[in-house]
Amino acid sequence: MTFWLALFSHLIRSLQSEQNGKHQGLVAEPTPWSCGSLAAAVVLALAGFETEPRFAAASESDAAALQDLAFYFQTRGIKAVVCSLNREQVLLFFRRFANRPLLAQGIPGQGGFAALLGSVEGFLIAADPATGVRAVPPQDLFAGFSGFAVYFPQLEALSTVAKILACTERRLALLRQSG
Repeated sequence: MTFWLALFSHLIRSLQSEQNGKHQGLVAEPTPWSCGSLAAAVVLALAGFETEPRFAAASESDAAALQDLAFYFQTRGIKAVVCSLNREQVLLFFRRFANRPLLAQGIPGQGGFAALLGSVEGFLIAADPATGVRAVPPQDLFAGFSGFAVYFPQLEALSTVAKILACTERRLALLRQSG
């Protein structure tokens, strides 16, 4: 199971944001992926779909809009619904619809998009190409959450998400035992 977590983490880290990033004086080359298209690619990859053609904003200066992302998924044959969710509703969603992702939008101007995979031991599991798969305390995630997300009502529970959540749960248990 740890293999699935490592493989998925490698997959989403191989997708780079189109914005330049700095790390110890080095500047990354820009790529044609925006945070919206990266998050969409994560959801598509988890569901076993091709990530091409990728989502593209109306113009290079446009930020990805949730309605545009929903339309993009619908053109790919995946029903997508934009919804407004508070903290309790997100947590309830993952209890009732295990192993199904949400595409969450950060606060406009402060953050991008991330695929939320579920909840493990009180943490929300986010797949973000900038940071990989990570366990985030709910209060930290919701501090940067716009309250809007895309959910996929016809998408069945995904075995890839189940494997990632199981691996994450085991890693958290190991961390607690060693600490």
